[in-house]
Amino acid sequence: WVCLRNDYKVLAAATILDAVSLLGDRHEDLDLFLAEAELPPPDLAKLVAMARQHRLPMIAMTSGGRQATIPGADTLLSKPFAEEELLAAMKRVLDRN
Repeated sequence: WVCLRNDYKVLAAATILDAVSLLGDRHEDLDLFLAEAELPPPDLAKLVAMARQHRLPMIAMTSGGRQATIPGADTLLSKPFAEEELLAAMKRVLDRN
């Protein structure tokens, strides 16, 4: 909702298969990829590889205040984070690319 309230167009994926489909079929419609870093490692690795293949910048989000390193992610946000933190990270990543 944060993205929608701030005039970003959002394509959401409810499952890994949906995300793979979006990255494969609609990558030209995407400027940025937000991913949940708590996904099973093989699934996350596949999504990161697809985002990189299509040169999409990626922000990974972790839950429970956990810190992680996600190879290939441009930025990592640790939940909970403020709306302003997400928007600032998105702006930074989009401005770089």
